[in-house]
Amino acid sequence: MYNGSHAAHASPRQPRSKKSTLTLILTLLLVVALSVGGTIAFLTSQQSVTNTFTVAGGPTPDIEENFDGHTKSNVCVRNKGDVDCLVRATVVANHLDDDGNVIAGAPVNDISFNTDAWTQLSDGYWYYKGVVAPGAKTADLIASYTSDQHISVVINAQTVQAEPEQAAKDVWGHSFNGSSWS
Repeated sequence: MYNGSHAAHASPRQPRSKKSTLTLILTLLLVVALSVGGTIAFLTSQQSVTNTFTVAGGPTPDIEENFDGHTKSNVCVRNKGDVDCLVRATVVANHLDDDGNVIAGAPVNDISFNTDAWTQLSDGYWYYKGVVAPGAKTADLIASYTSDQHISVVINAQTVQAEPEQAAKDVWGHSFNGSSWS
């Protein structure tokens, strides 16, 4: 029969030290971290590409003309930009006093415009009937204009990129079909 006497002879179990418990926990955490990190590294990849975009400077109008004090001639617009463009211009004439101050508007109907290359639309602008390449210029808007009065004739030019075709319609409200405006 069993009397439980062997229990008295068993050696008691030694408690673990705090240092060994901490070492065990840190080891387990390290194993788990390496396993998870290795699995994530195995399942993911990364690649990077650097693209540098440059923005076109766009069309830039430059009005060229000859003026000798009495006659304005060879008035045209050069595209100083880096893309093809469409061009429109206004012509504003004013009577000036002896000090150069504007005293009244002057009619421009006695100015001879080049209607073979330019067309005037209802908004008062003159539209060039062509696309102007970078560095190129339009045909003359005004071949020559002479006045015996004290008049200032100012040309204001605007450009818009030729492509996309919708650009002129969006910006100026008129469409260009390659040879005419509407």
